Amino acid sequence: MSQTRICTGELSEGVANACRFNVGLRVTVPDAPILLSGVVGGPAAIFLLTPFRNGLTVGAQDRMSNARQLYGKVFRGGLRGGWVGGGAPAVVACPQFLALGPAYHILNDASRNALNLQAGDSSVLASMMATVGAGLCETFITYGSQARNAQMTYNNSMVQHSSLAEGRRSLALTKPFLPWGVGAAAMTCRNSVSLGSVRTLSPLLAKRMPQNWDSTVRATLADLSAATATCVFSAPLSQVFNFLVTTPESSRLSTREQFAMMQQFLRRQYFVEAPWSNTGLRQESRLRLSPVALRDFGMRSVYVASVFTLFTSSERFFCHIMRP
Repeated sequence: MSQTRICTGELSEGVANACRFNVGLRVTVPDAPILLSGVVGGPAAIFLLTPFRNGLTVGAQDRMSNARQLYGKVFRGGLRGGWVGGGAPAVVACPQFLALGPAYHILNDASRNALNLQAGDSSVLASMMATVGAGLCETFITYGSQARNAQMTYNNSMVQHSSLAEGRRSLALTKPFLPWGVGAAAMTCRNSVSLGSVRTLSPLLAKRMPQNWDSTVRATLADLSAATATCVFSAPLSQVFNFLVTTPESSRLSTREQFAMMQQFLRRQYFVEAPWSNTGLRQESRLRLSPVALRDFGMRSVYVASVFTLFTSSERFFCHIMRP
């Protein structure tokens, strides 16, 4: 039987996923330490880091505050305010961690067969196709809980405990097990990019690292580097999702109108007009990146790195005490 390895990947909000697989077409059953990592370590990481996730949510509706101020707003109403809405994503994290590893590998095998690849052939295209399918599966599992988390955060930080809440109303909460709704397309794109960072990009980076390094060190550095680099794309996608689920009128719009709202949000959130040149009496300007882009990238990167570190630490702990 061929050698096995731990396959890690960032899941929902940047979450690492681990399951034990054979390097072939056949998927083996995860052993006890890996199962415990998914059942205990994954949900614990998701719940403990709720304030980091909630800070991003508040940032989708607040372009003026810096990261420190956003985290301060998360804790409005006391220490418990930081963990508002964290219960539902933590509960859903259990099936999420256990299902997405096998889902990716099954879809990857199907993609390889469709491309007529031989065993041992590497294919970026097959991996990308599998990450899109697995990202869609992740959305079905986690959409309701993450939308509810974002809405509870908005109600706590922007309505109930805000001095500027005049005219704002508390949002109705999404059912935690709803598989699809407003913002789900952006969430699927975010999930696919995040999963692809460690399924597709990370192996490419690991191959280019010095081969005399320990394999675990190479894999960990490659995973962290890939997950952080792809935050350039996953951060705005995450903020689009947070914005849509915390904007009441978005649910009443058509798909075309929602797409136009997304475009307006991205332009307003991440670009500003800057003077460029004067031609006679006419002053021209061009768009440049807003400081908010760096803020959201930084906050998303911190969240991804923290989830990854907590989850892999729990995995190593269970493997240490349960494996000979």
